Amino acid sequence: MWILVGALGLTTAVNCASSGLIGRKIAFECVIGGIAASRTGAHLARRLSGQDMAVNRVFGAVLVAVALYMLVRGIADAP
Repeated sequence: MWILVGALGLTTAVNCASSGLIGRKIAFECVIGGIAASRTGAHLARRLSGQDMAVNRVFGAVLVAVALYMLVRGIADAP
């Protein structure tokens, strides 16, 4: 699965960098970060798969944390 994430990230990064939307260094960092994060996530999912509902709980906690972060940022950036 991490190969798919890397391939899609690379395609998007090359497209955006060649269009001048982002710099090449930023595009490269995004691709490397995406591959590292997907590999780490796959490893954690395999490790937690034997535990009852552990993956669902971890995913739910991360989802709530990201939602709260976005909410706080949205309120702080509001005019």
